[in-house]
Amino acid sequence: MDCLIENTPNLLCGKYLLAHKGHDYRLEMDSDYLYIVYDNHKDLQVWRFLIPTHDQLPLNNIVDAFLNVNGFRGWLINNGIQDEVHDWMS
Repeated sequence: MDCLIENTPNLLCGKYLLAHKGHDYRLEMDSDYLYIVYDNHKDLQVWRFLIPTHDQLPLNNIVDAFLNVNGFRGWLINNGIQDEVHDWMS
């Protein structure tokens, strides 16, 4: 597992790749949103949430949880962040 910020042309929704677990699960970011991208090899699922302020929840904590917490979306809810399904094809 890597934790890095890079410009890459392969991103689905964001401008930056913050973290990934293999090729199927990644955390992307643009100027307003963080995107959870999951490919189950049948269809691609994307959730998004507004980037919280540093005082609300530091970005480093989100990346660490993405890489290390099972049930990352539940962790977000427990930390006051609600994600939404993102229609990435529109």
